[in-house]
Amino acid sequence: MLKYIPHGNNKHNWWTFSFIFFVTLVSMGCAYFVHAYPKKYQQPAPIVALAPEIKKDEPVEKLSIDEQVNIIPAVSAATILEEKNKDPIIPLAERNKNPLTRLDEAKEFAKPQILTGKYIDISLKFQNMVIFEDGKVLDAYQISSGKKGMDTPIGTFKVENKTPRAWSKDYGLWMPNWMAILPSGKVGIHELPIWPGGYQEGAKHLGTPVSHGCVRLGKDAAKRVYDWVEIGTPVVIH
Repeated sequence: MLKYIPHGNNKHNWWTFSFIFFVTLVSMGCAYFVHAYPKKYQQPAPIVALAPEIKKDEPVEKLSIDEQVNIIPAVSAATILEEKNKDPIIPLAERNKNPLTRLDEAKEFAKPQILTGKYIDISLKFQNMVIFEDGKVLDAYQISSGKKGMDTPIGTFKVENKTPRAWSKDYGLWMPNWMAILPSGKVGIHELPIWPGGYQEGAKHLGTPVSHGCVRLGKDAAKRVYDWVEIGTPVVIH
């Protein structure tokens, strides 16, 4: 029969064994917990934050393009100007019957082709003249351009010379407030012609092409343009 003979400090060995066993047991439990715990619960929960309160005088951050939803795009000044310069929605026949309406439309819808200095814009289609300065409309007047077969030339010209009372050798009449637009003097802008006996013709024809190629203006309009225009002022006829 064997008999256990104690060796060394039995109490010290017991506590050492107990500590090692406890540490081993805890380590195994942690390892099991890590592997057995579902991964979906190990992921960090999404952070939900309330919108911060906007304080008075505090700058507000603008939304990015992707964050903007159902925002109506702003209309630029260029677009407004383009819409303004479109031909009015009024039938051409109605405009032709109402010369005063045509002048109002010319002042509102005419598009300046020269934006600096003075220039004269003549529309053969609507039989009117608009005078511009630095791109702004100053006034509009009825004209009478060349009749068929003696059409007023189309293009860009300039005032070559001017005189308060020119005499036409070809037609034997006076042309007050004369402003030549061709160097030859064959075509120009002038007041309604006056015959040697004093009769002034064409007042009822303003707004209708009846001239021999020149651009006729009424008495007051011709004086206004003549006093305003300078030698070299551009004249655009279209």
